[in-house]
Amino acid sequence: MMSPESQTNMRLSEAALRGVLAVIYCLVAFLVLVSFSAGDPFCVRPGARNHILLTAQLALALTIYDFLIGTGTSAVTNSAKDVAKSRWITPFVATLIVGCSLAYLPSWVYRGYGHFRFEHTWADVSCFFTEGYGLAFMFVVAPVMALTTFLRELAILRLQRQRN
Repeated sequence: MMSPESQTNMRLSEAALRGVLAVIYCLVAFLVLVSFSAGDPFCVRPGARNHILLTAQLALALTIYDFLIGTGTSAVTNSAKDVAKSRWITPFVATLIVGCSLAYLPSWVYRGYGHFRFEHTWADVSCFFTEGYGLAFMFVVAPVMALTTFLRELAILRLQRQRN
């Protein structure tokens, strides 16, 4: 059994690793979104907001969401050790939640009749979901980001194993 002090140190090292991996996740999200929207006539057009700024904004939002899901899943799994005996539950559950949520994102952002949530506001990233890009987002961006979530959780799981 671990002492309370060593458990606190382990939580702090996991939090620090999650922070570093969140920065890496954000960079991956940014690169995936830039390559996904390259040549998108809805994102790169005269009079539109800066494409790089929109991409960074969406990448940051995806990173914050992923960080919250990963941290929450880990906390729930760690507190329910009797129910969740396998450490592999955290990576699978976090990946499933993030993957399904990101696949649903285009449907959530599109309100219908050609209108998007947050349209003409600072949070307007609708150009990523216009026309066929919303469908492509579900099948290209969501799986890549879910895989990134899974790899992050595996790295954290490996750190926990090395500590024990």
